[in-house]
This record gives sequence, structure tokens and C-alpha cells, in this order.
Amino acid sequence: MGAAQQDIQEIHEAEAEAKKRMEQAEQRASEIKAAAERERDQILETARKEAQREKDVMLTKLEEERQQIDVRLRKQAQKEIDKLKQSADKNHEKAVKEILKLILKET
Repeated sequence: MGAAQQDIQEIHEAEAEAKKRMEQAEQRASEIKAAAERERDQILETARKEAQREKDVMLTKLEEERQQIDVRLRKQAQKEIDKLKQSADKNHEKAVKEILKLILKET
């Protein structure tokens, strides 16, 4: 019976060692998973920040283009206003001359 008892003891020790190794493997797997999740989160955050930077650059460029368009439109509008004013001035001068002619003819 001593040999059988020894065998049973060795089996229990082997089971305990196997259980310990399984727990260590599970712990290591858990650590690897946690590290992978942290790395994933860092990658996602980096990608989010880069996307935000690109968005900001695009918005800045769009705003600059909008401002340039506004400047061009204001210049065009001012040119049109100047043309209309010049035309109105000429028409006013013509009208004044015509009125003066009429007045001078009546006198």
C-alpha cells in the first residue's frame, strides 16, 4: 500500500502543479489581454487625434478660401457700385445740362 499511497501523492502533486501552471497561464493571458487593450486604446486615441488635426486643417483651409471668396465678391460688388455711381454721375450731369439748356432757351 505504500507504493499506491506514494503514487496517489505524486498524482496529487502533479495535479497541484498543473493547476498552478494553468493559473499562471491564465494570469499571463489576462495580462497580455490587458496590455493589448491598452495598446488598442492608445492607437485609437492617436488615430482620433490625427483625424481631428486633419479636420482642423481642412476647416482652416475652407475658412481661408471662404474669406478669399468674400474679398473677391466685395471687390466685384464695389466695382459694380463704382460703375453705377459713375453712370449716375454722368446721367446727372446730362440732366443738369439739359435743364440748363431748357432754362437758357426760355430766357
